[in-house]
Amino acid sequence: MRVIVATEQILSIGALWQVRLRTDMVPCIASAELLIAAHPDYDALIAVDQSIQLDGWPMTIIKHELLQSNQVNGMGAVNALHKITAALSATLPVALPAARALGLENCTFASLYRAIGVNVSFASDITIQRFNLSKGEIPSLAIAKRLQEEGAVIYGALHPQTGQLQLFVKRIEDLLKQPSVGGL
Repeated sequence: MRVIVATEQILSIGALWQVRLRTDMVPCIASAELLIAAHPDYDALIAVDQSIQLDGWPMTIIKHELLQSNQVNGMGAVNALHKITAALSATLPVALPAARALGLENCTFASLYRAIGVNVSFASDITIQRFNLSKGEIPSLAIAKRLQEEGAVIYGALHPQTGQLQLFVKRIEDLLKQPSVGGL
């Protein structure tokens, strides 16, 4: 997996101890957990609010911890490891505590995401009767609960022509009605 830090520097494979990129049918669409060997060339670039890119997914670091280590890899002794958690930059407000309370009625998930501060296009959407979010609550948890109540899922894909992220919200019954993609 290719990991690029803010200066467009690609981290060497020896620096990457562990990389987990999660893309799923969850409100934040993509997140990552990484263990990176500490190194003076890029230590300052691995901090909260810094940008990284994992296989083309633009992410923002939301949590950072420096762990002491006595490990040895093929490049020698490693005295410290950066343990970071990152979320997809485009949907970052969904992963952070809400700055204000929010109450919407007869809205779509697209309008809900816009109200939270996410500016991403939706290729398909559904209407929900009511959505409430308390100040300080994590929006992704409230959205996941609402999706479950609606029997729906949310997922993302890159638009084939523009390369921009698009979100899709579909009821599970509608997903099952789609023709199959093909066999193995």
